[in-house]
Amino acid sequence: MLVIIWLNGGFGAGKTTLAEERHRRLPDAVVYDPEEVGLMLWKWLPRNGDFQHLPSWRELVVATALSLRRHHVETLIVPMSLIRDAYRAEVLGGLADAGEEVLHVFLEVDAGVLR
Repeated sequence: MLVIIWLNGGFGAGKTTLAEERHRRLPDAVVYDPEEVGLMLWKWLPRNGDFQHLPSWRELVVATALSLRRHHVETLIVPMSLIRDAYRAEVLGGLADAGEEVLHVFLEVDAGVLR
């Protein structure tokens, strides 16, 4: 299976839990957490509240996913909220434009459940 499974949704919706379960069932896959890219950037750049606002974060998230897929694994599992439409289009569109198959899953959870 040559695919990037992007698990999107609100904070606390279960993205990480679902990623762990997917990984248990697809042990050759890699769970790629783009938050680590943001933490890396914050080592050198001033924190701005949300690393997703950094154009370099969005660019590096795509580049890292492409490199992992092309050189190391067939399947990536990515638990990461991309709530802003423009950021989601930039990241997921960048992956698709590079020829990657992206399965975008949005986890919608009732607000009462999240509370």
